[in-house]
Amino acid sequence: MSYISAKMAAAVENIYQVFACYPLNPAMEGSPVYADTIEAWNKMLAAKPLRNLTEEDLQIFYFKALTTWGDVNDFRYFLPRILELLTAFSGNWEEWVALDKLCYGHWKTWPETEQKAIRHYLLTLWREVLISESEMANISLGDYLAAIANVYPDSGQLIQLWHQIKSSHKIPRLVDFVYKNPQELLGKKRLSIFDKAHEQSAHFFSWLTSAALMAELTADFFRNPSSAYATELSAVIRMLEEAAKK
Repeated sequence: MSYISAKMAAAVENIYQVFACYPLNPAMEGSPVYADTIEAWNKMLAAKPLRNLTEEDLQIFYFKALTTWGDVNDFRYFLPRILELLTAFSGNWEEWVALDKLCYGHWKTWPETEQKAIRHYLLTLWREVLISESEMANISLGDYLAAIANVYPDSGQLIQLWHQIKSSHKIPRLVDFVYKNPQELLGKKRLSIFDKAHEQSAHFFSWLTSAALMAELTADFFRNPSSAYATELSAVIRMLEEAAKK
């Protein structure tokens, strides 16, 4: 957690405070398929304080939560730690799966204080992706963007924040994402293979091929023609220009 910014730490702490009203259920119910293991799984999660649970501890739960293990209040108990662990950019978790559980739990019907805390966390997490010094963040922008956009209700705010943030990392990370995923982003016009709705992805495709973004990318190229990512940046600008014509 050494990379986390003060704003990110505050957003995570706020999540802990807002969801502190949900107690641990040491006897969570699960699918009959797991009848032989559910008791051991429950004991394992109950053996540590919430903040001490590791990615390994929660590896099974975050995949099965709300579908085959635990109800929505059980999920709310573990949610702060799940969201905190996502800020580590460890690469050990599926970001889409972890955040998509909010959709399974119909989080937009939860009390407004909970919704507000989650919205603030998601927007702050996106900011963290753009500014973090973590090396893993260099290759994680696409995974985090797709996962956040799938849940966050206003893609326009995510795009606006990208333009507002002053960070030497945001353009190289975006360029790397586009350069490595042109067929998905520009061909199929979606952020992720998991995306089924396409609404948010369509908005991001429009942004990627917008004059405003291409102007910012072009200006960056001429400011840094000898940068380590200049070749990729030039290629991405051409890709986006071609995609905009179609």
